[in-house]
Amino acid sequence: MVVTLGIVYLLLLAIALVRGYLSQDSVIAAISYRSLLFSVMIGLAAGSWHIISTRSTQLPDLFTATIGALVAYCAINLLLFMLGFANATQDARGVQEQSVILSYFGISINRVLFPMAWGVNNYSVIAGAVLSAGLIYFNKVRRRNWRAWVFILVPIICCLLSDSRAALGFAITAAAGVLLTPRLSTFGLLALWMLSASLLLMTDSLESLTVAARDGQSTFTNREIIWAAGIAEISRFNSELIFGYGQFGQFFSGISRLYEMLFKDFGEHPELISVHNTYLQTVLDVGYVGLASLVLFLFTTVRSLGVMSRAAIDDWRPPAAQAMLLFLAANGLTEVTLSIYQPWILLILLSIMSLLRRSGRERAQVQVVARHLTSSH
Repeated sequence: MVVTLGIVYLLLLAIALVRGYLSQDSVIAAISYRSLLFSVMIGLAAGSWHIISTRSTQLPDLFTATIGALVAYCAINLLLFMLGFANATQDARGVQEQSVILSYFGISINRVLFPMAWGVNNYSVIAGAVLSAGLIYFNKVRRRNWRAWVFILVPIICCLLSDSRAALGFAITAAAGVLLTPRLSTFGLLALWMLSASLLLMTDSLESLTVAARDGQSTFTNREIIWAAGIAEISRFNSELIFGYGQFGQFFSGISRLYEMLFKDFGEHPELISVHNTYLQTVLDVGYVGLASLVLFLFTTVRSLGVMSRAAIDDWRPPAAQAMLLFLAANGLTEVTLSIYQPWILLILLSIMSLLRRSGRERAQVQVVARHLTSSH
């Protein structure tokens, strides 16, 4: 059931990519082509690794390999930054604000756009996901080896340098929830975050925040204005929203025209800026069908991972996967995480599905052996 829901959601994202590629807009078609090509390459790599790992017990599983790749990605970016390499698009993307977190420690530095990062917020999603899993790994391993320290220090430094307050806070909260309340954290935190999103986006609170933002008193760095445009679009019936507009639904629906002025210094195509909310973006891209499949996938997956965690107490992977999903669901309130705009995150979903499938096969093998022993007696 869990794997099936994941496959359905990934297929809907793939269809959205194809629709973007087939659009009449040359810029979107080019971006969709690169995303589609990159996603296919990731899928082939994930599938190949899965086949190899099932034939050899000496190689790590896909989930462990994925976590290792993400840690290496963050570490390489950090190393390149320390060596003096810069992202060529840093100034063009308006990354000139001073770091708020580091200013509390008396350090004056602008937010860092790492050399191989597409954007500050996109990179912080990866760093936060790594940190949420790293905190679980650090707690579970009995011996604090250098890998455990690298696992948590690298993403923490990356979040501090990029001034990613939401990513840092949500990652720590997600990991703490899994460790402190393993039976309640999955549904409790997930339900709490989604309830908070509903109360914010569906009540008059959003309207008052939007007015404050337009008066220069933004609470969520002008996200209120963007969310208001998205809510206005999905609040009225539109048959197009059943399956969405495809990739860059905010552009094809026309709502990005209502907030693109906020990103006039960001780059050449501010009209392609996302709505900075996973659930709103999901509706625009893959419709209510896609949103339903995503929410069901999240709830069923964290529940299954909770069962796995209680069955194998010493295994760090199930609670780490739980923490990552909780982080992505929470960070998705202010960023676009579980979507086609984050190919690395799609690899995380594939690895978690592989972990669940592998656990299912192992349980089935144990049951077969148990039945065989019972019948022999």
